[in-house]
Amino acid sequence: METICKKLKQGHKKGKTSEIIVIAEGAGDSAQIVKEIKERTGYDARLTVLGHALRGGPPTAQSRILANKFGAYAVELLLKGAKKRMVGVRGEKIVSVDLEYSWQQKKEIDEKLYCLAEILSS
Repeated sequence: METICKKLKQGHKKGKTSEIIVIAEGAGDSAQIVKEIKERTGYDARLTVLGHALRGGPPTAQSRILANKFGAYAVELLLKGAKKRMVGVRGEKIVSVDLEYSWQQKKEIDEKLYCLAEILSS
């Protein structure tokens, strides 16, 4: 939190009038984080929670087809008696994984993309 607030203040000193901070789902209480940023910096901070429809913009034909494939596969699994499964894509294949497995897996941050984002936001 200290590093985030320090970067916000540095940006403000450089003349930036706004910043966007993205918080991953499950990474913490976003309302509390906004409150803490306000308290530490004195800046106006607002929370916006994007809905599923807004995350990727309007759906393309390809994303609609993929959603239909996911739905059809999920129904197939249910009809076979499967429970606690998550449907997704691995390579070019529609697959399902155990729901518990899906939330226990940690993904590493791509350091190069993170550095690029920092450069572009400076």
